[in-house]
Amino acid sequence: MSRTRNSSSTCSEEKVNCMYEKEKVLKVLGSYARLKILATLATHVDEELTIYKIAQFSKLKKDSIRHNLPLLVGADLVDRRTYGAIRLYALNKNNPVAKQWIEFVEKARLL
Repeated sequence: MSRTRNSSSTCSEEKVNCMYEKEKVLKVLGSYARLKILATLATHVDEELTIYKIAQFSKLKKDSIRHNLPLLVGADLVDRRTYGAIRLYALNKNNPVAKQWIEFVEKARLL
């Protein structure tokens, strides 16, 4: 009698993708500059900000922001919209981690 493999014991492709996404988010959150950018965007949750405005509010250097924003966009925590030559950034309100981050920043009054 041969045994068939139980489908629940195998890792589904969806679970693997979910684990990968969680790992990516945790890596992105492991930086002071990225946390500061996220806190700034959470404080201005109803606005889209340019790199200049993020730098002005966060007191981070524009080069640091330019380096870290693509990682936040890649982790789907931040949305980017291009308006002509201007790039506008805002927290991705559809991402559950970003939603929780907004609540955390509001309660902790980080900025």
